Amino acid sequence: MGVRFEATECILALALHIMDALKKMQREFMDQAKSKMLSPEARSELSEGDYKLLAGAIAIEIIGGPWVAMDEYGTGSLLDQSNPALAEYVSSDKFNPLRRIAMPATGYAKLGRAKGTYRDIFGRNMHSSGRLSGANLEKLAERGVIPDRFGPTPPSKALQEAAGWLVQEGRVANILQDIVARFPWGQFFVVTKDH
Repeated sequence: MGVRFEATECILALALHIMDALKKMQREFMDQAKSKMLSPEARSELSEGDYKLLAGAIAIEIIGGPWVAMDEYGTGSLLDQSNPALAEYVSSDKFNPLRRIAMPATGYAKLGRAKGTYRDIFGRNMHSSGRLSGANLEKLAERGVIPDRFGPTPPSKALQEAAGWLVQEGRVANILQDIVARFPWGQFFVVTKDH
């Protein structure tokens, strides 16, 4: 008699168990992040992505768009400049060209747009009357001249905090240890008859 280990089947089964663990981590990450987000729009926009197989590794995505980015990194003069997409945004047609010109003096403060059609951060075509062209909208909002939504927003860092929480609280290690402990390793050992 002999013993054979069914390695291929074991690896496939283990990959499925790891995918379950990743899904659990994804849910915990999202719950934690949403609890720290400042805007309801960002909480609504954050969603579960799919699994990705990358060079033999299994990954799972969390998806967010402009609301999530604005919540995470802030807006206007309170914008966190460590935002990895900031340079691309500033050089895009969605960024107010008047802000780009005035940045040495005003930083990232929100300014009124020139008269005309433009694309906003959501990719929508919008129209500006130009009435507040170049005006510091944050200061006008602070004085109550225009709605508060034109004021700056601080960064929540909700995504960074959620990722840190998963690691620092040991959730990643605990979830993976549980998967390994509950995995049915024995079913992949097969007793064979020697000939």
